Amino acid sequence: MKKIFLPIALGTAMLTLAAPTWAAWSHGPFRHLVFRNIGPAVAGGRVTSVVGVPGNRNLYVVGTAGGGVWKTTNGGDSWKNVFDHEATMSIGAVTLDPGHPDWVWVGTGEANPRNDMLNGAGVYFSPDGGKTWKNKGLNQVGQIGAMAVNPDDPSNVFVCALGDVWKKGPMRGVFMTRDGGRTWKKVLYLNSHTGCSDIAFQPGNPKVLIAGMWPLQRFPWLLVSGGRSGGLYRSLDGGRTWKKLTHGLPKGPMGRSAVAFAPSQPETVYAVIQAKGGVLWASHDGGSHWQRVSDNHNDDVRPFYFTDVAVMPNNPERLFMLSMKLMESTDGGRTSFYTDPGVHVDHHAIWIDPHDPDRIIQGNDGGVYLSTNGGKHWRFLGNLPIEQFYQVAVADRIMPFLVCGGLQDNNAWCGASSDYRRGGVVGAQDWFQISGGDGQYVVPAPSNPNIIYATTDDGDLTRFNRMTRRARSINPYVRDILTGDILSGKVLAKQKYRFDWTSPIAVSPNDPNSIYIGADVVFHSTNGGRHWTVISPDLTRDVKAKQGPTGGPVTKDISGAETYDTIQSITLAPTNPHVIWVGTDDGWVWVSRHGGKHWTKVTPSGAPQWARVYHVTVSPFHAGTAFAAFDAHELGNNHPYVFRTDNYGRSWHRITRGLPDASVLVVRQDPNDASLLMAGTMQGLYYSQDGGRLWRPLHANLTTAAVFDLQFVKTLHSLVLATHGRGMWILDDLRPIEELTPVVARQPFHLFHASNGYILYASHTNSVGPSHFRGPNAAMGVVISYYLKQALKPTPKDRMRHETPVKIVIADPAGQKIDTLWGTAKAGVNEVAWNLVYKGPTALQLMPPSHGGFFGGNFGPRVVPGIYRVDVTALGKTMDATARVLPDPRYPVPLSTYRANTQAGLEMRSNLSALNTVLNRTHAIEMGLAAVMARAHQDAAFRHAHPALIKEAVALNKTLAKFEAPLWNPKTQHTVSEDFLRHYTRLHMHVAVLYGMSAFSWGGKPRAQVLALIRHDHRRISGVLATFNTRIHALVQHWNRLAYAQGLATLPIGRPVTFPKVPALPGL
Repeated sequence: MKKIFLPIALGTAMLTLAAPTWAAWSHGPFRHLVFRNIGPAVAGGRVTSVVGVPGNRNLYVVGTAGGGVWKTTNGGDSWKNVFDHEATMSIGAVTLDPGHPDWVWVGTGEANPRNDMLNGAGVYFSPDGGKTWKNKGLNQVGQIGAMAVNPDDPSNVFVCALGDVWKKGPMRGVFMTRDGGRTWKKVLYLNSHTGCSDIAFQPGNPKVLIAGMWPLQRFPWLLVSGGRSGGLYRSLDGGRTWKKLTHGLPKGPMGRSAVAFAPSQPETVYAVIQAKGGVLWASHDGGSHWQRVSDNHNDDVRPFYFTDVAVMPNNPERLFMLSMKLMESTDGGRTSFYTDPGVHVDHHAIWIDPHDPDRIIQGNDGGVYLSTNGGKHWRFLGNLPIEQFYQVAVADRIMPFLVCGGLQDNNAWCGASSDYRRGGVVGAQDWFQISGGDGQYVVPAPSNPNIIYATTDDGDLTRFNRMTRRARSINPYVRDILTGDILSGKVLAKQKYRFDWTSPIAVSPNDPNSIYIGADVVFHSTNGGRHWTVISPDLTRDVKAKQGPTGGPVTKDISGAETYDTIQSITLAPTNPHVIWVGTDDGWVWVSRHGGKHWTKVTPSGAPQWARVYHVTVSPFHAGTAFAAFDAHELGNNHPYVFRTDNYGRSWHRITRGLPDASVLVVRQDPNDASLLMAGTMQGLYYSQDGGRLWRPLHANLTTAAVFDLQFVKTLHSLVLATHGRGMWILDDLRPIEELTPVVARQPFHLFHASNGYILYASHTNSVGPSHFRGPNAAMGVVISYYLKQALKPTPKDRMRHETPVKIVIADPAGQKIDTLWGTAKAGVNEVAWNLVYKGPTALQLMPPSHGGFFGGNFGPRVVPGIYRVDVTALGKTMDATARVLPDPRYPVPLSTYRANTQAGLEMRSNLSALNTVLNRTHAIEMGLAAVMARAHQDAAFRHAHPALIKEAVALNKTLAKFEAPLWNPKTQHTVSEDFLRHYTRLHMHVAVLYGMSAFSWGGKPRAQVLALIRHDHRRISGVLATFNTRIHALVQHWNRLAYAQGLATLPIGRPVTFPKVPALPGL
């Protein structure tokens, strides 16, 4: 329904060179890298369209403001994004063909035109439920608020296009196709600033349609919603011609409108209209005559942002009005009441099952909610990672490092980048709220990450103490924080200070109490926000004409989202605390080299006037190198504007070659590699390996979601992305991108530096339900990365041995082998994680490999912290790298403790390997004997020919059973969890449990009792080996001599079983 310092000089000739196309790099060397999406799916994100299939309680499709299209086939327990790689992730409408539920139409471009709305890219169609998509055109119509498919003719589709709201133009109105989207005809067009807000067929009569037409213009500083061209239009001939409806409708200017027919009474139609003197109108003759039903503002609080209505399929008097709250009426709209307390506010989409009206799904700013009892109760489907982040900050003094950011209408949050207790990052269990409202900047103090600062909408500033869990307001100037009329009682132009919707903050890297916030001036506090000093003049253009009321002419909307002439970005130079860079939302760049005492305007020439400087960032190597990203999309200009200076702004160079024709929001420089830049754009992530001369898309497994901000984690060589619609993403190891030079790329094979590995302690906790979103963890170990110019195919011998063409050997400094791994052999960069353990004990063949686990012993003891060698062999060439294994930085544990635990684990590995080998050999002998006895049972001739041998086989089998009985219980179903509780412990289980305790014990040296048990087990196993190597060995050899003499196959016995050598630990 709805929905390191590196100066560069770039000449102009360089800027005109042809850039490589997006497609040319879609299969580049980094395509196999994996970003982790950690959600958080804790607070949701804006949902613009929801739809289901009548009678199917499990299938729903959801469109989101910046996160694409999602589909569930199990009632919302899990979701799959089916629109990750199209030209935009902004969705305005999703519609299913009534007769073919796998036929999905998507209109891109959210049509709730608030300040963070993202651009559309036309109409898409899927014939197979979202598996594949085809662009059906209308790529220039901007925002699409609704679509309608003719129930009698699926090739007849109507598109309700609001248009590009940032500029006037003819591509708006109602478009129709009669050939499934091959061609389109504009059938309803009024003027260059009036688009379509809604469209609906009359039930049972597809000749009749009603559309709402909406005059709308947006500017960074102003929203104009409504005009004389607004209103309702009807077609009686299937969309060919249209006539404005006037009888009983408002006479003055009208803005956004929504229409809904009553399915059970098709002549009844309702309309919510942004107009003076009314909210809801009704017609009982198909739209010819109307009457005002209600002027209850609860039904449409902010018309430009909400405005929708739905009618119960089985009751023409029961309505739902989508507003800040979901309002319900049971008397045809004359009265209404709040029907979903506890549900997130700001409603945008609703779908009611026509076959089962008790089943309702709705979308709002907080995500998706489902009711199965007609709206009495609602279930939050809190597993969609569709968060709309404005900004990201990290704290790498914490391990796993902390990630923080502000969410559109969903508060300000911080969370762990990994959670090894739960096997992944899980919603509210790993994220904690800093402040409420529309979260914007959230910044932990670099020198003390337990102190966190956050701004929400309009510069509302909070200081949060993570240790006490207490927050306090530290606004520098309270009267103007919540926008003129709310507190100060004055329009913006008359206020003392102006705070942006996304007011920036910066915290000193050395002092957690030194904080800066931008308004139209820069405020600075040296005591954590208790007192503030203005340290700059007004740094904006301060054009009073752009500081007036907004929202009219019908109704004002003064939320502060259009506050203009403000500071958009503040950055402190890491190498010089006196250097401060500032960017404004009206297009100016400033720098102070004296801690704010003096300021110099250094705006680059060629930058678009009035465009917001979303981020001006400074090099971590030199305070005079900065990058300014100008976002002009709110001026109707979607071109990229990125500039670089290496001399404090005295001169700038535009660095956009290779970037998409889309706004760039942020550029940052890698603190480990001055030549590597990353750019967040409205169409995903781009990188430059030459300081900005050339950009390429970094696809990997990323979506095309808008990247509003990004941060490097220097200590880990990691990258964190804040997307506006798909939450947070983390690339854990940037080394391949940092090190893949053109020289390296020409080599057939190359090994990069390995990442550090941390031995992290994680106490396991109860898991979460299957319907929770769980973001994957970073690899718990050393990441080994290598490059192959071409893919390598395994040989038949490789396949037989379960090996690959890439061999990886881990060894300690003495050359003792720790383990052997086999890596992927794809073209480009490959990554393999070594999990910081020795090779496991000899596998027990009595159990399937997948059930080795605790009792099968398919894992090895942890290594001790230290330096290890990695040898990678491919194409006949071996390259080596150093792997540094570090202790858990959170807990001070002596190295001697790590060594004592690893030593105990290695000794128990030897014990378990020896016992497993005996059991494997015994089992192999038993299988041979079983074959002989089975043949004797089935073959009379064999039985009569070898009676003595058969008798010996029976006797030997009994002896083996007695030998094995104390070691292993065949009655236990070892693949069944906890089935061992039915029986008393045998030796193997005792040894396996003790091995698990020893191999992964942590925090203290093994207790004396554990060491005594290890010695005890060793003695017992020594006795088992002695028996097997003498008595059992002799009996099998005796039987083999008899079998050999009679021309029969012998039993496997092998050499005597011994304890594997316990390797010496690496020297200190």
